[in-house]
Amino acid sequence: MTTQFCDIKINTLKKDELVQILKEWDDFFSPRLSFYVKNIEDYADKICKNADIIEAYAQESGLCGLVCVYLNQENGFITHFVVKPEFQKQGIGLRLLKAAEKRALECNIKKIKLECFETNKQGINFYVKNLYKRVGKLDKKIVFEKILKKDINPLVSICCATYNQSKYITDCLEGFINQKVNFDFEILIHDDASFDCSAKIIRKYEEKYPNIIKAIYQLENQYSKGISISKTFQFPRALGKYIALCEGDDYWCDENKLQKQVDFMEKNPDYALCYHPAKMVYVEEKHKPVILGKSKYQNPQPYYNLLKTNYIPANSIMYRAKYLKEELNNYPDDIYPPDWFSHISVARHGKIGYLPDVMYVYRWNKQGISYTESENPETDIHLKYGVKEANFYYYVWQKVKDIFPQYYKEMFLSKTYNICLDLLKNGQIDNLLTILNKYSSYLKDFKLKEKRDKNLKKYKKYKRLFNIFLIISCILFLICTIFIILYYK
Repeated sequence: MTTQFCDIKINTLKKDELVQILKEWDDFFSPRLSFYVKNIEDYADKICKNADIIEAYAQESGLCGLVCVYLNQENGFITHFVVKPEFQKQGIGLRLLKAAEKRALECNIKKIKLECFETNKQGINFYVKNLYKRVGKLDKKIVFEKILKKDINPLVSICCATYNQSKYITDCLEGFINQKVNFDFEILIHDDASFDCSAKIIRKYEEKYPNIIKAIYQLENQYSKGISISKTFQFPRALGKYIALCEGDDYWCDENKLQKQVDFMEKNPDYALCYHPAKMVYVEEKHKPVILGKSKYQNPQPYYNLLKTNYIPANSIMYRAKYLKEELNNYPDDIYPPDWFSHISVARHGKIGYLPDVMYVYRWNKQGISYTESENPETDIHLKYGVKEANFYYYVWQKVKDIFPQYYKEMFLSKTYNICLDLLKNGQIDNLLTILNKYSSYLKDFKLKEKRDKNLKKYKKYKRLFNIFLIISCILFLICTIFIILYYK
């Protein structure tokens, strides 16, 4: 649908002109203006004194639409929105509405309201489509409102995922808001159906900073469904040239973090990402904080080493967004750890940069997906995420085999072998079989010792016996039920 060319003007109509237009256009209002206004002259006088009139003029056709907006109270109020029938469905109404919203923002109005008769279905659909929310009813009218946000062109998109982190989310959000920068940024928050007061806290910040905070509030937990939050909800909507990350239970401790990273990336266009060290603090345990992610190398950081170990603290990262988005089509959901996979994928497109300043705090707490109290944390992770880990090493191998074909194949096989051994030793036979079946062509030469065959045979035997026992139990229950029914008849 093309937009009719028109000029937008403000407050050029005099009272007499407005009276004439309101009378001539009476049939265009829904319902008709004369239906609820007795004295048009007095009404026009009130509008001219108290409201701004936004006018649309079509080329060679004169005035084709107008809207009045009252801006003399805490909230703005839109009324008398009309476009002549022959000019409707050409985008003029949208231009008038946006001009009214812009005028409200210029007057520091943060919320705007309007009323629409229930019979005006076209108007209702128009307002809903343009993000006006129904907030109540007044007689036969529906009351709509919209929180106004200034249009910004963010250089950085901050992606923050949170779930039941009400203890920590305030520190996280303050770390974003307090950034000292010479550019615009946006904060993309995804609350995954928290049942504590995380969403309530986020909403307060969203109301206070409507121009930069854009939140999604899920009603059902998406992570538990195996859905990748970043891939599905966060990265695709990021508008920035760069993407920075911070989970809701961590926080940035340097108010210049974003500015330092942006300055580095702007000066070095051949770098695909950059990171910095983090301070890890223990929430439930009495240990001294430790520094993670220090590098002994000069820039650029070695890509080969990133394949061996995830030396980048997740929430210190800044990606060049175009490379991250290019990788989304080949981004698997069922992997662990996903942040490492993102680092490896994006770093294929350019160099890895390192800034030596410690600029974020990583909370080691029981809510973290990597948290473990085991004396052997590697085994514990295998037992929690074994299948996803095997998938991770396989997908990374497929991604880098054109660069390191033999090395990463051996790494995939070695890591998967160790995962399988831990699953076997701890009786997680179903997960073990999932890996062996999925990667049978690669693991066929692997012998998980005699214990593997013995345990699998034993597992299948007991599983068969259990199924037989279950069937017999069901048959006996059915017979008893029939006997009881016949007996009491």
